Amino acid sequence: MHVDDDQDVDLPGVVEQLKGREIPEGQIAARPEPDDEVLVNGTKLNMNSALAELRTGCTFFNLSTSGSKQRCFQRIVDHLKKVELETMMATAKAAQNEMERQPSARPSATPPSEAEQALHRLTHLPYANWCPSCFEPEGTTRQT
Repeated sequence: MHVDDDQDVDLPGVVEQLKGREIPEGQIAARPEPDDEVLVNGTKLNMNSALAELRTGCTFFNLSTSGSKQRCFQRIVDHLKKVELETMMATAKAAQNEMERQPSARPSATPPSEAEQALHRLTHLPYANWCPSCFEPEGTTRQT
């Protein structure tokens, strides 16, 4: 049996073997239906679109342009599904990061040398966590 490159062949049993199996991470399991349409750069494409249009769509996404109409359309559908999946995963990760609270501890209050402390006490600038005048625990007020 001779198979044309421009003609897809379904192998019996291949789809049934894949049903119910885990899909590896990063893999797309989308089989376009004959009435599926995608919009690529303002052009509606489907399995019955001209091969030149499908190859132009593949070129738009930097995909391989070889093979039949069905293969080109499959590449475009797979690419769009992959982009959609990556977008959803990035959105979910951003939402998760937004909900997490990163703890932050106060830096240790190790005072510097006596000379540095004396210079600091002249202006109290910049803030120093070891300086009792700069650091006022909550609930206390500075007396003037």
